[in-house]
Amino acid sequence: MRGKGCFMSLFGTMKTSVSGMNAQANRLGTVSDNIANSGTTGYKRAETTFSTLMLSSGGGNYNSGAVQTSTSRSISQQGALSYTTSETDLAISGEGFFVVSDKSGSFLLSRDGTFQENQDGELVNSSGAKLLGYPYTNGEPTTVVNSFDGLEPVKTQGGGMTAAQSTRGVFSVNLPANAETVGSHIANVPPSENSTFSAYSHFIQLNDQSPDLGGAVTNIYYTKTADDTWEVTAFADWEGSGATFPYDLSNSDISMRTTTLKFDPITGDLLSGDPILSFEPEDPSVLDFSALTESANGLGSSPKSYQSWNLPSDVPEIDTASGELPASANTDESTYTTKTTLNGYLGYSGSSSLDVYLTKTGPYTWDVAAYNTADSTAGGFPYGLSGSAPLASTTFEFDPSTGAMTSAGLLEIPLMSGDTYPIDFTGSVSLPDGTVGWVDTSSVSLNFNPAEPVVEKQIVGATTPAQNLATSTFTNKSSLTTYDTLGNRIQLDIYYTKGKDSTWEMAVFNHADASSSCFPYGADGSSPLVTKILTFNSDTGALEGEEQLEIPCGSGAPLTLSLDGTTQLAANFVVAAANVNGSGASPAIGYEISDDGILSMRYADGSLLPSYRIPLAAVESPDNLTVLGGNAFSANGSSGVTTLGFPGASGFGSITSGALETSNVDLASELTEMIESQRSYSANSKVFQTGSELLDMLVQLR
Repeated sequence: MRGKGCFMSLFGTMKTSVSGMNAQANRLGTVSDNIANSGTTGYKRAETTFSTLMLSSGGGNYNSGAVQTSTSRSISQQGALSYTTSETDLAISGEGFFVVSDKSGSFLLSRDGTFQENQDGELVNSSGAKLLGYPYTNGEPTTVVNSFDGLEPVKTQGGGMTAAQSTRGVFSVNLPANAETVGSHIANVPPSENSTFSAYSHFIQLNDQSPDLGGAVTNIYYTKTADDTWEVTAFADWEGSGATFPYDLSNSDISMRTTTLKFDPITGDLLSGDPILSFEPEDPSVLDFSALTESANGLGSSPKSYQSWNLPSDVPEIDTASGELPASANTDESTYTTKTTLNGYLGYSGSSSLDVYLTKTGPYTWDVAAYNTADSTAGGFPYGLSGSAPLASTTFEFDPSTGAMTSAGLLEIPLMSGDTYPIDFTGSVSLPDGTVGWVDTSSVSLNFNPAEPVVEKQIVGATTPAQNLATSTFTNKSSLTTYDTLGNRIQLDIYYTKGKDSTWEMAVFNHADASSSCFPYGADGSSPLVTKILTFNSDTGALEGEEQLEIPCGSGAPLTLSLDGTTQLAANFVVAAANVNGSGASPAIGYEISDDGILSMRYADGSLLPSYRIPLAAVESPDNLTVLGGNAFSANGSSGVTTLGFPGASGFGSITSGALETSNVDLASELTEMIESQRSYSANSKVFQTGSELLDMLVQLR
């Protein structure tokens, strides 16, 4: 038994040494691979690691085990960058992999950026794999995060000729504060500026009266200030004094509220702006403009008035016993509880003025009648012939317990134009006056015509460029070159004329329309491309209000020109910034690749046009990727799911053009490992030799 144990121990020793030699051979294999690929672009170092394999021992006997190896890759370790002279050489700094496709069309990952153009203009690396990216064919590309859909081979050919329309730009100047003023004043200022020279597009008046208490007048001004943009300003005169511009806002009985509403140019619906104007915190009332629209196709809101009021349950009824009659009777004896006069309604031919009377005839009953204001007599009643019927009349009834309206609330008023104007009181109530939580609401549903002209401020008392006459005078002039959709050069002549109170007129013309002496441009008196009054802060010289212009430049979209940075200071006229996008017709002469992965064609005029955007791929555990030939990798269950993103985004590195990522192999370390492996291999072979000699001796003992 002892002899058998001795044999087994010696055999175990020899087998252990054989496993040690195999392990060191594996280690030498990875060292050899690393040294051989130390110059391979994007190569990731291989490493052999060891682990013990133990056998059970006992009874004074020791059974030697073995050693086993495993191989790993330092894929996540960054290699140094080596700079080249080729724009198509690409290196990744940070996390991520290029997405490439091999000859079979399979999607692979790689850090090898040695890309060159093939015969089709596609970028391929040293192993023939094609670089993939997203084209700009349909505009700014986006990644499909968890798949390779939408990717196609990146090409550097086919740029041809191009022309880009000018659609946006910046043009800022300093306008001399001490320049001589032109004209007497600025006219057509919006109602919100409450000036003698305020102008507007449309006007509506709500005139509320009662026989004993007098009445309040609310004047509502609708002003088109820009395309699809309307200012709505209301002045409430609680004493009905007949005030007009400029309203005395120091008088506590007069209040102003204003808002600016923008409409969707496609649908005509309200797009932005607060449509609610609120008055009287102590006795709340609001004007609601949420039903306004702007549409040229007839699909906008029809003219209609909505009145959600409290008709107080605690006001006295008319005295029918003494001969008083409701307003609908239309006689000298007619009286009323409250009256509203509505003046001026958009959507109808001519202007209309209606007197609408509400008369309390019972505890929860109100008589309603509407008349044409023009038919009234000196004392109001009768309208026309005594006893003649009103334009429209009805009776409102309310629930005594809740105050809610129980009758129909719609009053449809026929007008002389043949139209019908509906006033909808649905939602009105009859509660004690001053009931907490109730807010009287008046709303008008109207449709503006988008073709209506903008109410433009203008200098009065001088002939300025806005009038485009041969005698037009100005303060300063500059020019700016833009391009249309075909690449035609369009020179814009920009004139500045100083007006009163820190205002300047800015007028823009197409230079091609200029006469021999500049003015007029085109026909005498024809409009400029655009005119704008610029208003500056008198203390700081900063531009106030909207800081951009929409300028039509040929066909296509208008040029949005930002005036940000324009000032009025005590210095000479100077152009501070003049930049517009767009370019004339130009051939492609090359390309460049930015650090965020955008491959842009470079044209002879110096402009760049994006063509492709190169994404990067990432996995949760890159060191566990499957290593393939051609310096490529593929994802597997251990590496995690592949996600795509653009260079520079969170979790992704950046791309450097004209550089390559070298291998992450350190030759000194590899040579050290080779020496260590050689010595270990030699030692293991010596153990094997010793075991063999001992075994021979044991055999000879027989």
